[in-house]
Amino acid sequence: EKKKKKKSKNLLNLAKFAKKKKIDVISFMGKKNGSIAKYSKIVFNSQSNKTPIIQENQHMIFHLISDFLDREFK
Repeated sequence: EKKKKKKSKNLLNLAKFAKKKKIDVISFMGKKNGSIAKYSKIVFNSQSNKTPIIQENQHMIFHLISDFLDREFK
């Protein structure tokens, strides 16, 4: 449990740093926005509290973004 919190703290610090440097942050969250959401320019939310469903939604979004980029920059 402590490892997970430390990892989240590191990600939060990275998001804060990116915002200070004017680097856009895109976050992928579950039903509840985490602390990182307020530092994000774009937040993708999965309307579930179940980790496997959240992860599947995130995979689908990653594939859609990849497909768009492939088509746009061929």
